[in-house]
Amino acid sequence: MIANSPESGSIGSIPNIPGLGLWTNGHVGVYVGNGMAIDAENERLGVCLKPIAGRWSKWFKVSGVSYGGGSGGSGGSASSSSSSSSSTKKSIQSSTPIVQKDETLQLGSSGDMVKALQTRLGELGYYKYSDTGYFGNETKEALEAFQAKAGLNVTGIFDSKTATALSSDNAPKATTIYAKGMKDDGDTGSVRDIQIRLSQLDYLPAESITGYFGDETETAVATFQSSSNLEATGTVPPEVKDKLMAENALMNPNKGEMPLGTTGEEVTKVQQKLRELRYTTAAATGTYNEETMTAAKAFQEFNGMNPTGSLNRGQRETLFSANAVKSPTYN
Repeated sequence: MIANSPESGSIGSIPNIPGLGLWTNGHVGVYVGNGMAIDAENERLGVCLKPIAGRWSKWFKVSGVSYGGGSGGSGGSASSSSSSSSSTKKSIQSSTPIVQKDETLQLGSSGDMVKALQTRLGELGYYKYSDTGYFGNETKEALEAFQAKAGLNVTGIFDSKTATALSSDNAPKATTIYAKGMKDDGDTGSVRDIQIRLSQLDYLPAESITGYFGDETETAVATFQSSSNLEATGTVPPEVKDKLMAENALMNPNKGEMPLGTTGEEVTKVQQKLRELRYTTAAATGTYNEETMTAAKAFQEFNGMNPTGSLNRGQRETLFSANAVKSPTYN
């Protein structure tokens, strides 16, 4: 069908002309105006009215149909160019836009257009309920949240301006701030993802990955924020989530201690640095032994740390920094 079209273009350049064809690989639909389209979804859902954003690749003029208003986005409607296209004419002319200029959807409205509105609000994260086709308080609140985010007048009424903003590829998504009391619906979800990452960074025990944002998760988030020089609110807005999920997210500096008997290359480096700062004269062995613990206690004491003898991540970072205080015997 699109191969025989007299005119077509990318979906981002679609003129607001009801009756245009829509194409994506293996599927076609009909544009009904104001960023909405109808198409046969599948056997279960049947014919659906949905926003075009994110679904269609191209628009095209159907061969054999004349369109009023040209292709410059100035509006118009489709009509048949021959008597043999009478059935096409009837189908296209009955496909009116989701809202005409003076029409609105508001509290108490119902029908397929309300259902399409709920679907789109859900895709953007504003509506978290079933698509009922009834415009109730939940739909109104979701629409108001979208209008505020999109810089529109917050009326809770779905009009043509709101329809245009909602159907845009650049329609703003809802901002979710994760906080105490939130819970994932099932075994997977964003709260669990946050907890998994906090556990990977040693801020939260693995057994506390539950999908519920409780006191322990709030404390873990606040500790991460404090360690990362962020305001320790215990909540996770988008900018904090981005830092938490980043590859270079800070490991918990108060964890990762080196207890007696620890072995490895990092132990060798610690022993060499303690020797360099004159806290010990013992050779590096790669094993965190009694001599290493004694030297570590002295380092902690002269650097204002709790002298446990077991260096955690933050203390080891200080040990290797230019701020490390040398032993009083250093000369």
